[in-house]
Amino acid sequence: MAAKNDDDAQDILGACLGILVEEADPVILRTTLQTLLKLMKNAAENPSEEKFHHVRKENKAFSNKVWRYAGAQQFMLAAGWAEADDAVVLTDSERLKCAIQLLEAKILQYTEQSAEPIGSKNKPLASPIQANKPQSGWSDRELTEKEKQIAAERKRQQAQLKREKEERKRISEQVDIMI
Repeated sequence: MAAKNDDDAQDILGACLGILVEEADPVILRTTLQTLLKLMKNAAENPSEEKFHHVRKENKAFSNKVWRYAGAQQFMLAAGWAEADDAVVLTDSERLKCAIQLLEAKILQYTEQSAEPIGSKNKPLASPIQANKPQSGWSDRELTEKEKQIAAERKRQQAQLKREKEERKRISEQVDIMI
């Protein structure tokens, strides 16, 4: 069953990258992909360091390079991040490895075709996920289903984050009572 979940995660993340490539400014797309990769790698390589598990949405670089794109937001949420107040917080690290692999493949694809931007109209590129799919790409129905899965995952993560926040508050109140 883990293989199916991995395939689903790869499909969802790939769809999000496809959305990002379509909507992002081709001039800064590579920077956006590299910033996403750095965020994912830092979180994966430093699982016990809290500073790598959250990013403030107001952070100017993050806001301008990543968060301004719906595809990047969906990619992060599908990779295990969740919105919490004024930040984006890693709540589930299971999909980080898959996200890192997809980002590295997309950046490599960009590097190999450095004369053409990733989203160039002259050379349409299939995402790494779509390489095994028919050339017609994702149907509207498939994209709608993936978006529903992403929304459900986002809702689950936000509920989990809320429960954790309430638990921390409860524990903090207990500690205050004891003191």
